[in-house]
Amino acid sequence: MKHVSLLRPRILAFLPDHFSRPADPDVDPRPQRTTHRAHPRRLGTAAILASVALLLGGGTAVAAPAPAGPAPDAAVDCSAAGAKCIALTFDDGPAPRTPELLDILDRHGAESTFFMVGRQIERRPSTVRMVRDRGHEVGNHSANHRVLTELSEREIRAEISEVNDLVRREIGRSPTLMRPPYGETDATVAKVIRDLGMTQVIWNVDSEDWKGHDSATITRRTLADAKPGAIVLMHDTIDPTIEAVPTILRELKARGYTMVTVSDLLRSGQADLDRFEGGPTALPVESASAP
Repeated sequence: MKHVSLLRPRILAFLPDHFSRPADPDVDPRPQRTTHRAHPRRLGTAAILASVALLLGGGTAVAAPAPAGPAPDAAVDCSAAGAKCIALTFDDGPAPRTPELLDILDRHGAESTFFMVGRQIERRPSTVRMVRDRGHEVGNHSANHRVLTELSEREIRAEISEVNDLVRREIGRSPTLMRPPYGETDATVAKVIRDLGMTQVIWNVDSEDWKGHDSATITRRTLADAKPGAIVLMHDTIDPTIEAVPTILRELKARGYTMVTVSDLLRSGQADLDRFEGGPTALPVESASAP
C-alpha cells in the first residue's frame, strides 16, 4: 500500500532527526526486518500527521472503586500559560514487569497511556484491570503486532477489533486510542480506525529503547527531546526501560513537568486538531517553552 502524503502548511510538527520505526522483539519473536535495526526507516509525513489522539469518547461506564494509583501534586491545567505537560506512553504489554512499572509511576504521581497487544492481554488480563484501576489509560496496539499497512482492510479491522473486545471484557469499555504497530499508517488504516470510532496516536519523542540501549542511554535520549506537549514512545516489555523510568520521572518533575495521559494532553489543547482522510486526528506541536 502506498503511504499518503498529508502536507498541511498551517501545522507545525516537531520531528526529531532520529525518528525511526521501532522493532519490538519481545512482542514479535519473528526475525525483524533489517530496516528496523541496521538501517532504520524514517517515518514519512503521513505517519506523523496521522497521529495523536482525539477527545475521549464512547465506551460503557462500569461500576468500580475510585482508581488507586497516581496522585498528582495538584490538578494541573495543561492549557494554562506556562504549563508543562508530557505524555509517557508504553507499548507492547501488558508485560511481566508492568506491575512494577505501575508502582514506579505511583510513587512519582505520574499518569501514562499503555498501548496493549491482544496476545499479551490474553496472557495477563489482570494487568489490564490493574492499569485501569491505577488511574492510567489503556490504548489499542493491535492483536498480533503486524504491520497494518501490509494487510487488507478486513484484516486491519480484525486486528483492532479483537483488542477492543479483549479490553472491554476486562474493564467494561473499549479503548478510544489506537497506535499502529511501528507507527506505520496510511489512508486505509486511518479509515478503519475512524470507522471504529477511534483515533490514531503516534509519537514525537522516541526513547529508542527498542534499539537495545541501556537504561542510561534511554534516559539521556528521552530527556534530551522532552518538551511541553510531547508524546514519548517507550516499551514496558524492555527491562532497561523499567530501570530508566525512575530517573526520567525525577528529572522531568525537577524541570516542572506533569506526566499525563494522551487524552489529558489532547483535552488540554496542546495539539492541533486536523483531518486525515476525513477522520479526526491531532498533531502535537512544538512548543517555544524551554525544557
